[in-house]
Amino acid sequence: MAAWNIVVLTQGFASGCKSFAVVPLRVHQTSMAVEIVRVAVVVLSYWTISITMVFANKYLVGDKSSDDISLFVSWVQCIATVVLLFAFNFARAVYTKNLESAKISYSTITARPVLQMAFCFVLMLSFNNMCLKLVGVSFYQVARSTTIIFVVIFSVTILKKAVSKWIVGCCCLVATGFFLGIDQEKVMGSLSVQGVGFGVASSIFIALTGIFTKTALDVFDRNEVKLTLCTNAIAIVVFIPVILLTGQFSSAISSGQLSDVYFWVFLSISGILGTLMAWISAVQINVTSPVTHHISANSKAILQTLIAVVYYHEVKSSLWWISVFLVVIGACSYAIRRYHEEKTPVQATEQIDIEKNMGRTAEWRN
Repeated sequence: MAAWNIVVLTQGFASGCKSFAVVPLRVHQTSMAVEIVRVAVVVLSYWTISITMVFANKYLVGDKSSDDISLFVSWVQCIATVVLLFAFNFARAVYTKNLESAKISYSTITARPVLQMAFCFVLMLSFNNMCLKLVGVSFYQVARSTTIIFVVIFSVTILKKAVSKWIVGCCCLVATGFFLGIDQEKVMGSLSVQGVGFGVASSIFIALTGIFTKTALDVFDRNEVKLTLCTNAIAIVVFIPVILLTGQFSSAISSGQLSDVYFWVFLSISGILGTLMAWISAVQINVTSPVTHHISANSKAILQTLIAVVYYHEVKSSLWWISVFLVVIGACSYAIRRYHEEKTPVQATEQIDIEKNMGRTAEWRN
């Protein structure tokens, strides 16, 4: 038994004394291995679902030359999410023999924080898909990279939080990569100004949705399933007049895509992946941390960019690649710095909530 144990020396800094603890080495190593495997499986699942969803959405919304049905796609995806979450919520209530837990009151759905978040969610989802239609998958990450900048702006203006020079420096790094990427897209003749505009608009509402999610969750007693269910249900109603007024419903019918079996297969897959994305993002945040989640998301973006460049046979310049790395480095640096700047437990809790919410919304069907 002695060979299975290790003596760990710890220094008591506060008291100035030393203490000794005997820790079973084999048990410790086994638990560490299990934890590493668990984190690896979660991260790999997150990367697989996220990347698959982006390519599925790109197939659905099409390219610049095809009919624009991006909002119609968003609407159907919301319907799929509501169906799946309603079934899950009801099944859980039946399993726990507590049908009352599945009920959602009208006053809860129409609460101001919920409507605020739902409004931002609809705009975020709309601009996401409209951006993806006009820009390539490889440039998609850069086009929406200003999310971090708007999070900082809204943290100062809405949450009244102080911002350090280091955070400003991270934002400048992201902004440099963003504008360099735009310049290189222009040089290569693939720049869509409208697509970039949609990307910036998407970033604004990703940041706002992340901030408003905290108060909306309080309305549902921190029940994320019910909040997501209600948000998508509200989105379904809001999207109906929008897709009718923009003519996208007519475009979807006239384009012939509704009779395409592959279109409905990809649409169904994207709806399922959208629901799974919300779940796996929450799991990754809980298994690791908000900071690790952001680092994972940005690392995934590099792989996603590489796959897109290879798959679509694109040729990119050295400066274009530098722009991508500047955005990723700036975003990761922001997450790490923001976490370490929180000194008090209250501040840390507030910031972690914001980072969790931003992490969930930033990856919603992206």
